[in-house]
Amino acid sequence: MLEEGVHCPWCGRKKPRGMRQLTPEAVWKVTTEGDVEGRTLRTVGFFSGRLPDVVAACADRASWTLWLRKATPEDAEGADVVPIPEDEPAAARSVDINTVGWSDVHDLKSLLRSRDGVSIKNRRRNFTVTFRN
Repeated sequence: MLEEGVHCPWCGRKKPRGMRQLTPEAVWKVTTEGDVEGRTLRTVGFFSGRLPDVVAACADRASWTLWLRKATPEDAEGADVVPIPEDEPAAARSVDINTVGWSDVHDLKSLLRSRDGVSIKNRRRNFTVTFRN
């Protein structure tokens, strides 16, 4: 029997201990590259809502790839946090997501697949999320 929160609901694989507490609903800090070489990062903003909906809403704001991480209270303090409604149409057809900093990319992909019409194509250091509106 698969234990809820311990096993992935899509593939049944057991999650690493640190990822069992990952919740899709949170305040997310979204950044993208600030220059073509990727030496600097530009903050897109702070967004509250389900991770798949945040990615869909920010898809058109990526210079090359989006970097996502759960915002700490210190990060979001004083920042304008934009609420993202559930199942909002995607702002762009596809976007690359950078996986640096995620200990379990499988969980990240599972969260994104929870939105209807999402497909994922793997790349070397990132992956492409395509939305079907």
